[in-house]
Amino acid sequence: MQGPVDAVAEALFRTATELMHQPTATSAIVYARLATFLKPGFADALVLIGDMLEMQGRPAAALAVYRAVPANSVLAKHARLRTLLMLDRLERDADAIAGFTALLVQEPDFLDAEIAFADVLRRLEHYKESATHYDRAIALAEAGGDADWTLYYGRGICHERLGDWDKAEADFRRALAIEPDEPYVLNYLGYSLLDRGLASAEAQAMIERAVAQRPDDGFIVDSLGWAHYLAGRYDEAVEILEKAVALQPADPTINDHLGDAYWKAGRTLEARFKWRHALQLDPEPAQEARIREKIDLGLTLVERTQ
Repeated sequence: MQGPVDAVAEALFRTATELMHQPTATSAIVYARLATFLKPGFADALVLIGDMLEMQGRPAAALAVYRAVPANSVLAKHARLRTLLMLDRLERDADAIAGFTALLVQEPDFLDAEIAFADVLRRLEHYKESATHYDRAIALAEAGGDADWTLYYGRGICHERLGDWDKAEADFRRALAIEPDEPYVLNYLGYSLLDRGLASAEAQAMIERAVAQRPDDGFIVDSLGWAHYLAGRYDEAVEILEKAVALQPADPTINDHLGDAYWKAGRTLEARFKWRHALQLDPEPAQEARIREKIDLGLTLVERTQ
């Protein structure tokens, strides 16, 4: 039977849930904390506080709150998942991996955890292990009658990075079968096809559809510029890649692409300037070596020696 103190705690929690949609979450957190003071271990209030702290960009504080959710609460599994995601955000990679592994041993059918772990592993570039967890997530989702394009997209990226293009393409196309106009899948598949010299007309059409939906996404705009570059339309490529660089100025690949387009358009001084700038943006080692070659020898000679 609920006592008067618990009733007040519940009322404070209800007020907090109403305030959480206001421009600032501070008042919601205050009321929710008051509720937990009156009713220690109040799981609903603790989870609300953790969610608000996440929204404020305070993962360490959110981590501490999620860990306070009682293990016997119906929200314990959710709180444990949020705890692991906060460890990931804090770049405590080993702790996050160990925690996800233990959680999925105990809760092998926990779809949200399987998806989150696959995403974390992909971000950490553990592509083989990530693909395995996407396999499990897809099996669980399909068993529940839910075909989720994001799972095929994530697994497709893993296969592509592992060098298995046939599997990657199949996953990207499966994702598009579920969500035909998803711009990030259209862009990733389109760019990958172009990069392999495959289906250039289809690839450019995909990228154009992506750009129409995300005209301010520098990476997608870069793909369109690169499509024009590969088709030999260098002036058009320069114009589009300049926009991509303006949208995403700190990306080494986009700056490198613009340098190549400048070179092909006869603007060699600007090309070398862009390549030098790309070197300052922490490119991957293989890309860095190629950029240095282009600065030293020029793109024309580098292409001849390939």
